Amino acid sequence: MGNLLLDFALTLFPTLMFALGAIQVAESLGALRAAEILFRPILHPFLGIPGASGLAFVSSFTSSDVGAVMTKGLVEDKLMTDDERTVFVAYQYAGSAPVTNTFGTGAALLPITVLPVGAVIGIIVVVKIIGANLVRLYLKRLAQKTA
Repeated sequence: MGNLLLDFALTLFPTLMFALGAIQVAESLGALRAAEILFRPILHPFLGIPGASGLAFVSSFTSSDVGAVMTKGLVEDKLMTDDERTVFVAYQYAGSAPVTNTFGTGAALLPITVLPVGAVIGIIVVVKIIGANLVRLYLKRLAQKTA
């Protein structure tokens, strides 16, 4: 059992390191600022999070690990508040990495699903947004009670 877990961890490590390295290069070339401009009109109304989290948002479709590391970096760089992080983590955690998991884990079920794959992924994303907004609503009510 221990060797199996070690083997699994070692297969994740190169992929995660490559993705984080590619994102660091993209960020150094101004991708974070571009993401802020591109994603703010989408992410702020739907999730209440800053556009700077756009790269983490896109990364969370294929990898839960990269999105989590990027979210941690955004909070450390003061680009995201604790409440925004809580909402974003609620989005990321529910149905994490929908594209990868739909094709990987759910591959055996795809031939018998009545909906096209795009619709399945779309439903997952909509439910993730609903769940994140429930957390957002809870945080807003909690802030009202404490004020």
